[in-house]
Amino acid sequence: MGLQAERLYYTNSYLREFSSVVEECQERDGETWVRLRESAFYPTSGGQPFDTGYLQVSGGRSNDSAGDHGGTARAAQADPDPQAQATPGDGDAMDVINVIAVEVENGHVWHHITTQRPPARQDPVAQVAGLADGHQNLVAGPAAAQAAAQQTQAVEAQTADCPLKVGQAVIGYIDWARRFDFMQQHSGQHILSACFEQMQGANTTSFHMGDTYCSIDLDVVSLSEEKLRDVMWEANRWIWRDVPIRARFVSQAELAQMQLRKAPSVTEDIRIVTIEGLEDNACGGTHPSSSGQVGQILVTKTERMRGGVRVTFACGERALSAGKEAVHLVRHIATDLSVGPADLAGAMESLQNQVKEGNRRYEEMRSRYASLLARDFAANQTKVIHGTHVLVAVLPILDDVQDVKRMALASAEWLSTGHPGAPQLVVFVGESGGRTHVVAQATDGAISSADSVIKAVLPALGGKGGGNATAAQGSAPTSASAVLAAIEAALPS
Repeated sequence: MGLQAERLYYTNSYLREFSSVVEECQERDGETWVRLRESAFYPTSGGQPFDTGYLQVSGGRSNDSAGDHGGTARAAQADPDPQAQATPGDGDAMDVINVIAVEVENGHVWHHITTQRPPARQDPVAQVAGLADGHQNLVAGPAAAQAAAQQTQAVEAQTADCPLKVGQAVIGYIDWARRFDFMQQHSGQHILSACFEQMQGANTTSFHMGDTYCSIDLDVVSLSEEKLRDVMWEANRWIWRDVPIRARFVSQAELAQMQLRKAPSVTEDIRIVTIEGLEDNACGGTHPSSSGQVGQILVTKTERMRGGVRVTFACGERALSAGKEAVHLVRHIATDLSVGPADLAGAMESLQNQVKEGNRRYEEMRSRYASLLARDFAANQTKVIHGTHVLVAVLPILDDVQDVKRMALASAEWLSTGHPGAPQLVVFVGESGGRTHVVAQATDGAISSADSVIKAVLPALGGKGGGNATAAQGSAPTSASAVLAAIEAALPS
Protein backbone atom coordinates (compact mmCIF):
# COMPACT_ATOMS: atom_id res chain seq x y z
CA MET A 1 0.00 0.00 0.00
CA GLY A 2 1.35 3.42 -0.96
CA LEU A 3 2.09 6.26 1.38
CA GLN A 4 -0.99 8.26 0.40
CA ALA A 5 -3.31 5.29 0.77
CA GLU A 6 -1.92 4.34 4.18
CA ARG A 7 -2.12 7.84 5.64
CA LEU A 8 -5.74 8.90 5.31
CA TYR A 9 -5.17 12.37 6.79
CA TYR A 10 -3.22 13.33 3.67
CA THR A 11 -6.38 13.45 1.56
CA ASN A 12 -8.90 14.38 4.26
CA SER A 13 -7.83 16.31 7.35
CA TYR A 14 -11.44 16.23 8.55
CA LEU A 15 -11.61 12.45 8.76
CA ARG A 16 -12.36 11.68 12.42
CA GLU A 17 -13.58 8.09 12.16
CA PHE A 18 -12.21 5.31 9.94
CA SER A 19 -12.08 1.54 9.51
CA SER A 20 -8.87 -0.45 9.28
CA VAL A 21 -7.12 -3.75 10.04
CA VAL A 22 -4.29 -4.51 12.48
CA GLU A 23 -1.14 -5.32 10.50
CA GLU A 24 1.43 -5.71 13.28
CA CYS A 25 1.84 -5.50 17.05
CA GLN A 26 5.06 -4.89 18.97
CA GLU A 27 5.98 -4.70 22.65
CA ARG A 28 8.90 -2.34 23.15
CA ASP A 29 10.30 -1.31 26.54
CA GLY A 30 7.00 -2.03 28.23
CA GLU A 31 4.99 -0.11 25.63
CA THR A 32 2.55 -1.57 23.13
CA TRP A 33 2.64 -0.27 19.56
CA VAL A 34 0.44 -1.33 16.66
CA ARG A 35 0.55 -0.69 12.93
CA LEU A 36 -2.70 -0.50 10.97
CA ARG A 37 -3.32 -1.12 7.29
CA GLU A 38 -4.35 2.53 6.96
CA SER A 39 -4.74 5.25 9.56
CA ALA A 40 -6.17 8.74 9.95
CA PHE A 41 -4.05 9.34 13.09
CA TYR A 42 -1.44 12.02 12.44
CA PRO A 43 2.07 11.08 13.67
CA THR A 44 4.49 13.60 15.12
CA SER A 45 6.28 15.24 12.21
CA GLY A 46 7.14 18.63 10.75
CA GLY A 47 6.69 20.35 14.10
CA GLN A 48 3.06 19.20 14.48
CA PRO A 49 2.32 16.91 17.47
CA PHE A 50 0.56 13.58 17.09
CA ASP A 51 -3.17 12.89 17.25
CA THR A 52 -4.73 10.97 20.10
CA GLY A 53 -7.99 9.06 20.23
CA TYR A 54 -9.32 5.50 20.39
CA LEU A 55 -9.40 2.17 18.63
CA GLN A 56 -12.32 -0.20 18.93
CA VAL A 57 -12.43 -3.78 17.68
CA SER A 58 -15.28 -4.11 15.21
CA GLY A 59 -15.49 -7.90 15.56
CA GLY A 60 -13.85 -10.92 13.93
CA ARG A 61 -10.74 -11.18 11.78
CA SER A 62 -10.33 -9.54 8.41
CA ASN A 63 -8.17 -9.79 5.31
CA ASP A 64 -6.62 -7.18 3.09
CA SER A 65 -9.73 -6.82 0.95
CA ALA A 66 -12.15 -6.47 3.85
CA GLY A 67 -13.23 -3.30 5.56
CA ASP A 68 -13.56 0.29 4.41
CA HIS A 69 -10.18 1.42 3.09
CA GLY A 70 -11.32 5.02 2.84
CA GLY A 71 -12.69 5.37 6.33
CA THR A 72 -15.88 7.16 7.31
CA ALA A 73 -16.11 10.96 7.50
CA ARG A 74 -18.87 12.62 9.51
CA ALA A 75 -19.53 15.70 7.36
CA ALA A 76 -16.86 17.48 9.40
CA GLN A 77 -15.82 19.71 6.54
CA ALA A 78 -19.20 21.38 6.61
CA ASP A 79 -19.17 21.44 10.41
CA PRO A 80 -15.66 22.10 11.79
CA ASP A 81 -16.98 22.52 15.34
CA PRO A 82 -14.29 21.08 17.69
CA GLN A 83 -17.08 19.81 19.92
CA ALA A 84 -18.43 17.55 17.13
CA GLN A 85 -16.49 14.62 18.50
CA ALA A 86 -16.52 11.18 16.88
CA THR A 87 -17.53 8.83 19.71
CA PRO A 88 -17.00 5.08 19.96
CA GLY A 89 -20.26 3.14 19.99
CA ASP A 90 -21.22 0.50 22.50
CA GLY A 91 -22.96 -2.33 20.63
CA ASP A 92 -21.20 -5.66 20.91
CA ALA A 93 -17.73 -4.22 20.51
CA MET A 94 -14.91 -4.73 22.96
CA ASP A 95 -13.62 -2.05 25.30
CA VAL A 96 -12.13 1.07 23.79
CA ILE A 97 -8.34 1.06 23.43
CA ASN A 98 -6.70 4.42 24.02
CA VAL A 99 -4.21 5.78 21.44
CA ILE A 100 -1.81 7.98 23.40
CA ALA A 101 0.96 8.63 20.85
CA VAL A 102 1.54 8.17 17.12
CA GLU A 103 4.93 8.10 15.41
CA VAL A 104 6.51 7.16 12.08
CA GLU A 105 9.05 4.34 11.99
CA ASN A 106 10.61 3.10 8.75
CA GLY A 107 7.92 4.80 6.70
CA HIS A 108 5.00 3.31 8.63
CA VAL A 109 2.63 4.88 11.14
CA TRP A 110 2.74 3.26 14.60
CA HIS A 111 0.21 3.79 17.38
CA HIS A 112 1.11 3.63 21.06
CA ILE A 113 -1.91 2.05 22.73
CA THR A 114 -3.10 1.29 26.25
CA THR A 115 -6.24 -0.32 27.62
CA GLN A 116 -6.41 2.17 30.48
CA ARG A 117 -9.41 4.42 30.11
CA PRO A 118 -8.38 8.00 29.33
CA PRO A 119 -9.53 10.94 31.47
CA ALA A 120 -12.44 13.07 30.31
CA ARG A 121 -11.48 15.10 27.24
CA GLN A 122 -10.12 18.54 28.00
CA ASP A 123 -10.22 21.58 25.79
CA PRO A 124 -7.35 21.78 23.27
CA VAL A 125 -5.49 24.45 25.26
CA ALA A 126 -5.37 22.30 28.40
CA GLN A 127 -4.51 18.96 26.77
CA VAL A 128 -0.99 17.68 27.35
CA ALA A 129 0.52 15.36 24.76
CA GLY A 130 3.76 14.69 26.65
CA LEU A 131 5.97 16.34 24.01
CA ALA A 132 9.27 17.90 25.12
CA ASP A 133 9.41 21.69 24.61
CA GLY A 134 11.36 22.50 21.50
CA HIS A 135 11.10 23.40 17.82
CA GLN A 136 10.16 20.42 15.65
CA ASN A 137 11.03 18.12 18.53
CA LEU A 138 10.30 14.47 17.63
CA VAL A 139 9.44 11.75 20.12
CA ALA A 140 11.16 8.42 19.42
CA GLY A 141 8.78 5.72 18.18
CA PRO A 142 9.10 1.91 18.23
CA ALA A 143 12.22 0.22 16.90
CA ALA A 144 12.45 -0.74 13.23
CA ALA A 145 10.26 -3.63 12.11
CA GLN A 146 11.85 -7.01 11.48
CA ALA A 147 12.33 -8.33 7.97
CA ALA A 148 9.24 -9.96 6.48
CA ALA A 149 10.58 -13.49 6.94
CA GLN A 150 11.15 -12.90 10.67
CA GLN A 151 8.15 -10.68 11.33
CA THR A 152 5.58 -13.42 12.02
CA GLN A 153 7.76 -15.07 14.69
CA ALA A 154 8.54 -11.70 16.28
CA VAL A 155 4.84 -10.84 16.50
CA GLU A 156 3.94 -14.19 18.07
CA ALA A 157 6.75 -13.85 20.60
CA GLN A 158 6.25 -10.20 21.47
CA THR A 159 2.48 -9.57 21.44
CA ALA A 160 1.24 -11.92 24.13
CA ASP A 161 0.03 -8.91 26.16
CA CYS A 162 -1.19 -6.85 23.20
CA PRO A 163 -4.97 -6.20 23.39
CA LEU A 164 -5.13 -6.37 19.59
CA LYS A 165 -4.32 -9.24 17.26
CA VAL A 166 -2.95 -9.17 13.74
CA GLY A 167 -5.83 -9.33 11.28
CA GLN A 168 -8.45 -7.82 13.59
CA ALA A 169 -10.74 -5.21 12.09
CA VAL A 170 -10.85 -1.98 14.08
CA ILE A 171 -12.53 1.40 13.98
CA GLY A 172 -10.38 4.41 14.77
CA TYR A 173 -11.70 7.58 16.38
CA ILE A 174 -9.66 10.80 16.27
CA ASP A 175 -9.78 13.25 19.16
CA TRP A 176 -11.32 15.90 16.95
CA ALA A 177 -10.93 18.84 19.35
CA ARG A 178 -7.18 18.22 19.50
CA ARG A 179 -6.91 17.63 15.73
CA PHE A 180 -8.87 20.76 14.78
CA ASP A 181 -6.87 22.85 17.25
CA PHE A 182 -3.63 21.76 15.60
CA MET A 183 -5.14 22.38 12.15
CA GLN A 184 -5.86 25.97 13.20
CA GLN A 185 -2.38 26.47 14.70
CA HIS A 186 -0.59 24.95 11.70
CA SER A 187 -2.41 26.99 9.04
CA GLY A 188 -2.09 30.07 11.23
CA GLN A 189 1.66 29.53 11.27
CA HIS A 190 1.73 29.27 7.46
CA ILE A 191 -0.17 32.56 7.16
CA LEU A 192 1.92 34.36 9.78
CA SER A 193 5.25 33.16 8.33
CA ALA A 194 4.20 34.13 4.80
CA CYS A 195 3.22 37.63 5.95
CA PHE A 196 6.50 38.12 7.83
CA GLU A 197 8.46 37.08 4.74
CA GLN A 198 6.49 39.17 2.26
CA MET A 199 6.13 42.30 4.41
CA GLN A 200 9.38 42.36 6.42
CA GLY A 201 11.72 40.00 4.57
CA ALA A 202 11.87 37.91 7.75
CA ASN A 203 12.25 34.19 7.11
CA THR A 204 11.01 31.53 9.53
CA THR A 205 13.96 29.35 10.59
CA SER A 206 12.09 27.05 13.00
CA PHE A 207 8.59 26.37 14.21
CA HIS A 208 7.19 24.97 17.45
CA MET A 209 3.61 23.77 17.88
CA GLY A 210 2.81 22.66 21.41
CA ASP A 211 -0.29 21.99 23.45
CA THR A 212 -0.26 25.39 25.13
CA TYR A 213 1.69 27.71 22.81
CA CYS A 214 3.13 27.99 19.31
CA SER A 215 6.08 30.03 18.11
CA ILE A 216 8.23 30.78 15.09
CA ASP A 217 11.85 31.93 15.04
CA LEU A 218 12.65 34.70 12.55
CA ASP A 219 16.06 35.51 11.07
CA VAL A 220 15.95 39.19 12.07
CA VAL A 221 17.88 40.85 14.87
CA SER A 222 14.94 42.96 16.02
CA LEU A 223 11.24 43.51 15.42
CA SER A 224 9.53 46.78 16.26
CA GLU A 225 6.03 46.92 17.74
CA GLU A 226 4.85 48.78 14.65
CA LYS A 227 6.13 46.09 12.25
CA LEU A 228 4.72 43.35 14.44
CA ARG A 229 1.32 45.03 14.51
CA ASP A 230 1.29 45.46 10.73
CA VAL A 231 2.10 41.80 10.14
CA MET A 232 -0.47 40.56 12.65
CA TRP A 233 -3.21 42.67 11.08
CA GLU A 234 -2.35 41.49 7.59
CA ALA A 235 -2.32 37.85 8.73
CA ASN A 236 -5.80 38.28 10.17
CA ARG A 237 -6.99 39.93 6.97
CA TRP A 238 -6.05 36.74 5.14
CA ILE A 239 -8.22 34.87 7.61
CA TRP A 240 -11.14 37.26 7.05
CA ARG A 241 -10.83 36.80 3.29
CA ASP A 242 -11.61 33.11 3.88
CA VAL A 243 -9.54 31.96 0.93
CA PRO A 244 -9.37 28.24 0.06
CA ILE A 245 -6.59 26.08 1.50
CA ARG A 246 -5.75 23.05 -0.62
CA ALA A 247 -3.33 20.17 0.00
CA ARG A 248 -2.19 17.97 -2.87
CA PHE A 249 0.72 15.82 -4.05
CA VAL A 250 2.63 17.22 -7.01
CA SER A 251 5.13 15.99 -9.57
CA GLN A 252 8.65 17.36 -9.99
CA ALA A 253 7.46 19.16 -13.13
CA GLU A 254 4.66 20.89 -11.21
CA LEU A 255 7.04 21.69 -8.37
CA ALA A 256 9.43 23.44 -10.73
CA GLN A 257 6.69 25.95 -11.60
CA MET A 258 6.10 26.95 -7.98
CA GLN A 259 7.79 29.62 -5.90
CA LEU A 260 7.99 27.95 -2.51
CA ARG A 261 8.88 29.71 0.71
CA LYS A 262 11.06 26.70 1.59
CA ALA A 263 12.34 23.84 -0.55
CA PRO A 264 10.85 20.38 0.23
CA SER A 265 12.90 18.07 2.45
CA VAL A 266 11.86 15.03 0.37
CA THR A 267 12.22 14.15 -3.30
CA GLU A 268 9.11 11.98 -3.69
CA ASP A 269 5.54 12.08 -2.39
CA ILE A 270 5.86 15.88 -2.28
CA ARG A 271 2.76 17.42 -0.76
CA ILE A 272 2.04 21.11 -1.29
CA VAL A 273 -0.32 23.16 0.85
CA THR A 274 -1.66 26.17 -1.03
CA ILE A 275 -3.28 29.16 0.63
CA GLU A 276 -4.90 30.73 -2.41
CA GLY A 277 -3.35 34.06 -3.30
CA LEU A 278 -0.80 33.93 -0.47
CA GLU A 279 1.64 31.04 -0.86
CA ASP A 280 2.50 27.47 -1.84
CA ASN A 281 4.37 25.55 0.84
CA ALA A 282 5.64 21.98 1.11
CA CYS A 283 3.94 20.47 4.15
CA GLY A 284 2.68 17.10 5.37
CA GLY A 285 0.49 18.46 8.15
CA THR A 286 -3.26 18.74 8.57
CA HIS A 287 -5.03 21.95 7.57
CA PRO A 288 -8.59 23.33 7.35
CA SER A 289 -10.21 23.83 3.98
CA SER A 290 -10.21 27.62 4.17
CA SER A 291 -8.31 30.36 5.98
CA GLY A 292 -11.47 31.53 7.73
CA GLN A 293 -11.48 28.37 9.85
CA VAL A 294 -8.21 29.47 11.46
CA GLY A 295 -10.43 31.90 13.36
CA GLN A 296 -7.88 34.50 14.34
CA ILE A 297 -4.17 34.98 15.03
CA LEU A 298 -2.96 36.68 18.20
CA VAL A 299 0.73 37.37 18.84
CA THR A 300 1.26 37.07 22.58
CA LYS A 301 5.00 37.64 22.99
CA THR A 302 8.26 38.41 21.19
CA GLU A 303 11.78 37.83 22.51
CA ARG A 304 15.37 37.74 21.30
CA MET A 305 16.47 34.16 20.73
CA ARG A 306 19.87 32.98 19.40
CA GLY A 307 20.50 36.02 17.25
CA GLY A 308 16.93 36.16 15.95
CA VAL A 309 13.45 36.95 17.21
CA ARG A 310 11.00 34.38 18.56
CA VAL A 311 7.33 35.21 18.01
CA THR A 312 4.84 33.37 20.22
CA PHE A 313 1.28 33.26 18.95
CA ALA A 314 -2.10 31.55 19.30
CA CYS A 315 -4.80 30.80 16.74
CA GLY A 316 -8.50 29.99 16.81
CA GLU A 317 -9.89 28.89 20.16
CA ARG A 318 -6.51 29.39 21.81
CA ALA A 319 -6.41 33.02 20.64
CA LEU A 320 -9.95 33.57 21.88
CA SER A 321 -9.05 32.09 25.28
CA ALA A 322 -5.84 34.15 25.51
CA GLY A 323 -7.71 37.34 24.62
CA LYS A 324 -10.44 36.60 27.13
CA GLU A 325 -7.87 36.02 29.88
CA ALA A 326 -6.06 39.25 28.98
CA VAL A 327 -9.29 41.27 29.08
CA HIS A 328 -10.24 39.72 32.43
CA LEU A 329 -6.81 40.54 33.85
CA VAL A 330 -6.92 44.15 32.61
CA ARG A 331 -10.38 44.66 34.09
CA HIS A 332 -9.33 43.09 37.40
CA ILE A 333 -6.25 45.32 37.72
CA ALA A 334 -8.16 48.42 36.62
CA THR A 335 -10.84 47.72 39.23
CA ASP A 336 -8.21 47.32 41.97
CA LEU A 337 -6.66 50.64 40.95
CA SER A 338 -10.08 52.33 40.71
CA VAL A 339 -9.56 53.44 37.12
CA GLY A 340 -11.02 52.52 33.76
CA PRO A 341 -9.13 50.16 31.42
CA ALA A 342 -8.20 53.09 29.17
CA ASP A 343 -6.50 54.86 32.11
CA LEU A 344 -4.61 51.78 33.30
CA ALA A 345 -1.26 52.70 31.69
CA GLY A 346 -1.19 56.10 33.44
CA ALA A 347 -2.23 54.55 36.74
CA MET A 348 0.52 51.93 36.49
CA GLU A 349 3.14 54.60 35.75
CA SER A 350 1.98 56.61 38.76
CA LEU A 351 2.10 53.49 40.93
CA GLN A 352 5.63 52.68 39.76
CA ASN A 353 6.78 56.19 40.62
CA GLN A 354 5.27 55.83 44.08
CA VAL A 355 7.05 52.53 44.58
CA LYS A 356 10.39 54.01 43.48
CA GLU A 357 9.96 56.94 45.87
CA GLY A 358 8.97 54.60 48.67
CA ASN A 359 12.04 52.44 48.05
CA ARG A 360 14.27 55.50 48.06
CA ARG A 361 12.91 56.65 51.42
CA TYR A 362 13.15 53.14 52.81
CA GLU A 363 16.83 52.91 51.85
CA GLU A 364 17.49 56.25 53.52
CA MET A 365 15.88 55.01 56.73
CA ARG A 366 17.85 51.76 56.55
CA SER A 367 21.09 53.70 56.20
CA ARG A 368 20.26 55.89 59.19
CA TYR A 369 19.24 52.90 61.27
CA ALA A 370 22.42 51.02 60.29
CA SER A 371 24.54 54.01 61.29
CA LEU A 372 22.89 54.28 64.70
CA LEU A 373 23.12 50.54 65.26
CA ALA A 374 26.79 50.57 64.23
CA ARG A 375 27.50 53.35 66.71
CA ASP A 376 25.89 51.25 69.44
CA PHE A 377 28.00 48.21 68.53
CA ALA A 378 31.19 50.29 68.39
CA ALA A 379 30.49 51.93 71.75
CA ASN A 380 29.44 48.84 73.69
CA GLN A 381 31.09 45.75 72.19
CA THR A 382 34.57 46.93 71.25
CA LYS A 383 37.57 45.41 73.06
CA VAL A 384 41.19 46.55 72.99
CA ILE A 385 43.57 43.62 72.37
CA HIS A 386 47.28 44.43 72.16
CA GLY A 387 46.49 48.00 71.16
CA THR A 388 43.95 47.06 68.48
CA HIS A 389 40.30 48.05 68.82
CA VAL A 390 38.51 44.77 68.06
CA LEU A 391 34.77 44.50 67.34
CA VAL A 392 33.33 41.04 66.71
CA ALA A 393 29.53 40.94 66.62
CA VAL A 394 26.50 39.06 65.28
CA LEU A 395 23.58 40.68 63.49
CA PRO A 396 20.56 39.01 65.13
CA ILE A 397 18.17 39.90 62.26
CA LEU A 398 19.46 39.71 58.72
CA ASP A 399 17.08 41.06 56.05
CA ASP A 400 19.75 41.17 53.36
CA VAL A 401 23.19 39.55 53.12
CA GLN A 402 24.57 42.97 52.22
CA ASP A 403 23.54 44.18 55.68
CA VAL A 404 26.57 42.36 57.11
CA LYS A 405 28.90 44.37 54.90
CA ARG A 406 27.04 47.63 55.55
CA MET A 407 27.30 47.13 59.31
CA ALA A 408 31.00 46.28 59.18
CA LEU A 409 31.78 49.40 57.15
CA ALA A 410 29.59 51.66 59.32
CA SER A 411 31.11 50.33 62.57
CA ALA A 412 34.64 50.78 61.19
CA GLU A 413 33.79 54.43 60.42
CA TRP A 414 32.54 54.99 63.99
CA LEU A 415 35.72 53.44 65.45
CA SER A 416 37.88 55.65 63.22
CA THR A 417 35.93 58.70 64.38
CA GLY A 418 36.15 57.75 68.05
CA HIS A 419 39.75 56.52 67.99
CA PRO A 420 41.62 58.33 65.20
CA GLY A 421 44.73 56.50 64.00
CA ALA A 422 44.27 53.51 66.32
CA PRO A 423 44.55 50.05 64.70
CA GLN A 424 41.19 48.30 64.37
CA LEU A 425 39.66 44.97 63.39
CA VAL A 426 35.93 44.73 62.74
CA VAL A 427 34.21 41.40 62.03
CA PHE A 428 30.44 40.98 61.57
CA VAL A 429 28.54 37.74 61.01
CA GLY A 430 24.93 37.13 60.05
CA GLU A 431 22.90 33.98 59.36
CA SER A 432 20.64 33.60 56.33
CA GLY A 433 19.36 30.63 54.32
CA GLY A 434 21.25 28.05 56.35
CA ARG A 435 24.62 29.80 55.90
CA THR A 436 26.49 32.27 58.02
CA HIS A 437 28.05 35.21 56.18
CA VAL A 438 31.20 36.89 57.46
CA VAL A 439 32.67 40.31 56.62
CA ALA A 440 36.01 41.49 58.06
CA GLN A 441 37.59 44.99 57.96
CA ALA A 442 41.11 45.73 59.25
CA THR A 443 43.57 48.63 59.27
CA ASP A 444 47.36 48.67 59.23
CA GLY A 445 48.91 47.48 62.46
CA ALA A 446 45.89 45.44 63.60
CA ILE A 447 46.50 42.15 65.40
CA SER A 448 45.18 40.28 62.38
CA SER A 449 44.50 41.10 58.75
CA ALA A 450 40.98 40.74 57.33
CA ASP A 451 41.84 37.84 55.03
CA SER A 452 43.71 36.01 57.84
CA VAL A 453 40.47 35.89 59.85
CA ILE A 454 38.54 34.40 56.92
CA LYS A 455 41.24 31.82 56.14
CA ALA A 456 41.63 30.79 59.77
CA VAL A 457 37.90 30.18 60.35
CA LEU A 458 35.76 29.37 57.30
CA PRO A 459 37.61 26.43 55.64
CA ALA A 460 37.54 24.46 58.88
CA LEU A 461 33.75 24.93 59.00
CA GLY A 462 33.22 23.80 55.40
CA GLY A 463 33.02 27.33 54.07
CA LYS A 464 35.10 29.52 51.81
CA GLY A 465 35.90 33.16 51.18
CA GLY A 466 38.55 35.59 50.08
CA GLY A 467 39.78 39.14 50.07
CA ASN A 468 42.85 41.07 51.14
CA ALA A 469 44.44 42.43 54.31
CA THR A 470 42.00 45.36 54.44
CA ALA A 471 38.69 43.73 53.48
CA ALA A 472 37.57 40.10 53.17
CA GLN A 473 34.34 38.12 53.24
CA GLY A 474 32.93 34.60 52.92
CA SER A 475 30.36 32.17 54.28
CA ALA A 476 30.01 28.71 55.83
CA PRO A 477 27.11 26.22 56.10
CA THR A 478 26.83 26.46 59.87
CA SER A 479 25.31 28.58 62.59
CA ALA A 480 26.32 32.12 63.44
CA SER A 481 27.18 31.06 66.99
CA ALA A 482 29.61 28.41 65.70
CA VAL A 483 31.33 30.93 63.41
CA LEU A 484 31.50 33.52 66.19
CA ALA A 485 33.11 31.03 68.56
CA ALA A 486 35.68 30.05 65.92
CA ILE A 487 36.58 33.72 65.26
CA GLU A 488 37.04 34.50 68.93
CA ALA A 489 39.20 31.39 69.36
CA ALA A 490 41.38 32.38 66.38
CA LEU A 491 42.12 35.88 67.68
CA PRO A 492 45.13 36.48 69.98
CA SER A 493 44.15 36.73 73.62
